[in-house]
Amino acid sequence: MNVVILNNRQVKLLKSVLQAQEGITLQGAAEKCGIKSCAKTNRTDFARIQEFSEGFQVSLTLNRGRVHISASEEAVRRLAQATVALYRGESVVYTEDRVAYIVLDCLVKKPIPSLDLWSERFNVSRPCIQRDMKRVKRWLANEHLELASYPGRGYCLESSEYLIRKAIVTWILEQFGSGAIAVISQKDSDFYQAALWQQLFGDVELGQLVHIFEELDSRVDLNVQHTRYNMLVLYAAVTIHRRATLCVITPDDLPPERELVCSVLILRLSALLEQKMGLRLPAEELAALQQYYQELSAAQPEKSGESRRLAAVGQSIMEEFAGAVELMLGLPLISDRQTCDELSSLLTEILRDRNFHISNLNNLEIAGFAATYPAEFALGQQLISLVRQSLDIELPISRAVEVSVFIAARMERMVSNRRKKNIMLVSSGSADLSLLLYWQLTNRLGYFLDHIEMGSYQTVISKPLPEDLDLVVSTIDLPNLGEKAITIPKILTEEDILRLRRRLLGDVRPEKNSAAGCALHTTAFYDDQSRTAQELFCRIGGVLEDQGYVLPGYSKKLEEHEQTFGSGIEMPIPVAVPHTEASYTKTPALAVVVTRYAIPIRLIGSHRVLPVNLALFPLLEPENSEMGMAFYSVISKLRNKKLAVNLRSCKSSEEILQFISRNL
Repeated sequence: MNVVILNNRQVKLLKSVLQAQEGITLQGAAEKCGIKSCAKTNRTDFARIQEFSEGFQVSLTLNRGRVHISASEEAVRRLAQATVALYRGESVVYTEDRVAYIVLDCLVKKPIPSLDLWSERFNVSRPCIQRDMKRVKRWLANEHLELASYPGRGYCLESSEYLIRKAIVTWILEQFGSGAIAVISQKDSDFYQAALWQQLFGDVELGQLVHIFEELDSRVDLNVQHTRYNMLVLYAAVTIHRRATLCVITPDDLPPERELVCSVLILRLSALLEQKMGLRLPAEELAALQQYYQELSAAQPEKSGESRRLAAVGQSIMEEFAGAVELMLGLPLISDRQTCDELSSLLTEILRDRNFHISNLNNLEIAGFAATYPAEFALGQQLISLVRQSLDIELPISRAVEVSVFIAARMERMVSNRRKKNIMLVSSGSADLSLLLYWQLTNRLGYFLDHIEMGSYQTVISKPLPEDLDLVVSTIDLPNLGEKAITIPKILTEEDILRLRRRLLGDVRPEKNSAAGCALHTTAFYDDQSRTAQELFCRIGGVLEDQGYVLPGYSKKLEEHEQTFGSGIEMPIPVAVPHTEASYTKTPALAVVVTRYAIPIRLIGSHRVLPVNLALFPLLEPENSEMGMAFYSVISKLRNKKLAVNLRSCKSSEEILQFISRNL
């Protein structure tokens, strides 16, 4: 577990130093990689680079302004590989790593470091460390430890020595798994790992301690499983080191209500420690060791073991899934630290939730999402497969779709900054086939498109293509149109959709033929004077109930859904889509509400809040795909900023209904 302590500028500087054939000046290395900074900054960066290189047994020195490298060829090669990985964004300090190391500092360091020291160590801002501290405190609270802060004194860990030792063992197993002892015993540990072992165990020979426990186990059955056996060995190692550093067990650390009598096993262990290592443990230490052994022996198959397994496997799932997202959608996850951290946190939360089968998404919402975002939905299916293969857990489709919603939101944020694309659809079949393909393109690729028109084979070959045409999609073989032509089957498959999306990264303005008018009865409310989401739901829900559209309790369900999931959609003009289960629909309809004041609405699947003046209340029937498609078509069309602004500018309910019938 190696902490990456270099920022992007320092990585570039180290890469430039390693690429130089012979000694290069520090200023020359900075200029070579395009870094514009003062000499003081360069020296500070070089000091950080020196510290990083020491972890690979590479010594960097400055002699008369020139950088000299002193190390074996193999060590320099390993340092170069790590530097290239950093330069490509393949290795970063994730939030999980920072939190883990801050937790360890709180457990073993006296005094506990300050926020500023952690900020400097990890090269992140102080507010970022402050956010990490919330997770640190939660971790410590799970181990019954309290991290308090005092003005002028900083942080202080208020707990018993016994609980701190148990927490250290838990931390080791979380980071290195059930094979922690084998990892610690490796002779080729790098600089950082060696420093970590010194911090945790000091001069304790872990290999010798393992042999003592093996001899003890051959004489007396330890009566613990493999993982708990490792925990007992690690606790003993931590105990020996902590006692050597004057962190001792006191009678107050032991449970007063229970009388502890050292078993034969603990007494024999004490005798072996004295015989083999010359170490004699006092009564309080033996009582604490007996207490820990009793807890391990009496415990059911540990929940924390499952948590550690999920933590270990979850990272590999995250890496493979992030790679699939980049490959299929072109969405940078691995190189985007913030988005990667957010996705990692979401996946970890889902995998660690023992009630992960409970979700706020119903079948109608899932079906609508799959139709609107087929590629993101397909990635959710891939996540289900990854979890099944790695953890033998059947992840419900609803939780996988929550991850897909996260991906879709980031995808829309990215494509909103790209230039919109113009497409010509060429088909030699019937008019019905052309309309079907047009519908598929607009509804499944809509927000990538600026303009789409239908043409014939003769149109393509008889005259030059428009200069602003970006892509020609065809069901037949076309003349050579260079990069603009793409031939697809007569019915779009998921592979076709993914292939087109990779070509189309842009925005959307589908403005033609919608099913809203024929499939959804529409009602409208103008100049609603609500100021909060709760007030809006209560006011509109009450009117819909009075008019016979919904069943009693609809407004309350709207509020519950908003609190747990949110209803905002972040488009050029944000839109709220408050909804409940389809069972509350009495008369299917779409209620369009234009409000006088901007109402704060939380985004779907996020804690962000946006001001919204336009709300769509979908009242759909279960299992009615036509109505669902009609509603999601309306959402797709409102991605056109001009349409959304014009709808929001309507001055009466009648004007809203007229606008919808003409445009949506």
